[in-house]
Amino acid sequence: MATDVDVKGTDGVWRPMTVLTALSMRPDDRKTRSFRCRECKGHVTLHRQSKDGEKEAHAQHVTRWTGCPRSDCYDEHGLRPHPNPAL
Repeated sequence: MATDVDVKGTDGVWRPMTVLTALSMRPDDRKTRSFRCRECKGHVTLHRQSKDGEKEAHAQHVTRWTGCPRSDCYDEHGLRPHPNPAL
């Protein structure tokens, strides 16, 4: 599970950020930003920590991708760019 992401700033520049920091942004600010995987550059969604604390806050690919080590379906054939990258 990825605990950090790239966030597209209002200036169009991608910057690294932890998922916890991204989740602490005002909801209106989060809606206007794009989030992507730091490895394969695919779109991701942010998820809060589970209520029972078993799963930490994390990011998941919007479209599963076997070419990313951060994906739950990684095929272990090396990192490959996502076919639908967040630009």
